[in-house]
Amino acid sequence: MNMVNSLEMYLRLFKLLTVKVTNGVKAPHKALMLLTIFDLIESGYIKSNEIFLDDNIAKIFKEKWNKLIASQERFKFFSPNPWTPFWHLKNDHFWRFVPNKGFSSDDIDKISSGITPSIGKLRKIIHCAKLEQSLYDLLLEKDKRETLANVLITEYISI
Repeated sequence: MNMVNSLEMYLRLFKLLTVKVTNGVKAPHKALMLLTIFDLIESGYIKSNEIFLDDNIAKIFKEKWNKLIASQERFKFFSPNPWTPFWHLKNDHFWRFVPNKGFSSDDIDKISSGITPSIGKLRKIIHCAKLEQSLYDLLLEKDKRETLANVLITEYISI
């Protein structure tokens, strides 16, 4: 698949993220987590297609929440837990987990899908998350990253 077709596919997928809807409002968490990852790729913090469950992701996510979400009344029913979208992005087909040594993909699958496991449980079983390689490759290009970010902002964050 060439870059243009790949970009078009991810634009469609990003518009169709599986998100919780409360009082008619789409939860912004997954979009914000992806925007956080985009920022960390741009800054050079994420240097390869491995997204770790670390405090820096939580910090940037919460900063973005305070900047983009907290002041919007329609989002008052949502709380800024970064591990919720980190976990639930697995339901979108471009995100997958790599298990820690001694664990398997089956162990990850056995974790409850309806609720977000504790950060301790996630860190025990999950080594990192990975994006589909074609998406990661797109995110290395600033113009493609900005195009994808714009669709996330438009669909899930902007008024």
